[in-house]
Amino acid sequence: MNKVSSSVPGVKGIHNVSSFTAENGVFISLHVLVDRNMSLEDAHNVSDEIESQIKKSVSNVNHITIHLEPYISIPESIPVEDITIEEQVANIIKEYPKVKKIGRVITLHLQDIFKVDIDCSFEKDLTIEEVHDIVSNIENKIKAQIKNAIVTIHPEPN
Repeated sequence: MNKVSSSVPGVKGIHNVSSFTAENGVFISLHVLVDRNMSLEDAHNVSDEIESQIKKSVSNVNHITIHLEPYISIPESIPVEDITIEEQVANIIKEYPKVKKIGRVITLHLQDIFKVDIDCSFEKDLTIEEVHDIVSNIENKIKAQIKNAIVTIHPEPN
């Protein structure tokens, strides 16, 4: 897939590539990073070109799902913590009693975007599905309060 990212104009990166084979062919899924200001039409053209190249190199493809994401360039030196955002994040997480401990909160201010990475400890007996649902709810609440936030939560057992 790295060949695709270097040969399709507009692709800034590819990740989360997966595939499975069924009786009726190969199903492929991947996330593609493109310029965040690119129009949907232009991004979809990039997606079409990726699909075309994959179909040329992989036989028996049944379906390809491409999840388009905005690419954010990261400068070499950036401030790592923002106390105001950390307090907002902590207040949101405190609403969830199954989160037992808030670990490190790292905030990166990139252009007009806030990248927020959070370590949280959860009750150890929760299922991963329960944890994923809680994490998704927390991420959505943070995004609702902090404009242009990209949130990643790392769950750990308490």
